[in-house]
Amino acid sequence: MAQDETSSPTQEEIIEDIVGKWKDAPESEKKWLLGDSVNELKEPGVSDYPRWLLEGLEARISVQCDTVRQIAWVADKIPEDLRGMCDMKWGHYRAAAGTDDAKMWLTAAHAGSWSVAMFRDEVNSNKMHGKPCLGCGKPTCGEGSYRVHPQGEKVIHFCSARCAADWFAVRS
Repeated sequence: MAQDETSSPTQEEIIEDIVGKWKDAPESEKKWLLGDSVNELKEPGVSDYPRWLLEGLEARISVQCDTVRQIAWVADKIPEDLRGMCDMKWGHYRAAAGTDDAKMWLTAAHAGSWSVAMFRDEVNSNKMHGKPCLGCGKPTCGEGSYRVHPQGEKVIHFCSARCAADWFAVRS
């Protein structure tokens, strides 16, 4: 028996539905709506979103495909009950999405009135624990661990001030 083609919306209709909802949504909800809508259309077991969807949204709402992917990733990682904390910006949620405990991090950011930059710094300094020391290869965790930002380089990690000093001495 052939499937009735009128029962399933076309790709164009799906995109128009998302765009219509997006245009009507309050500014504070647009990214959540977009991310949730895109996530609903992602096929199980497929690593990316449908190209027709990303390109259709980019053409209609001028949000680049990579940005839509990032928005969908954040929406997937942050449960609905954590969204809409009164003083949180999208950057807070984006940083929390990359952690193992978004609720704990968002609660701490809210309690501490952390700016997005402060929040990212806190999350990133916590992620340094366990990274290998550039000097000796031991894990960098606990007191005495150091993160260094050499000009023009990514953050590098050392287990101690001695390892950092030795590593920089060799390169001077």
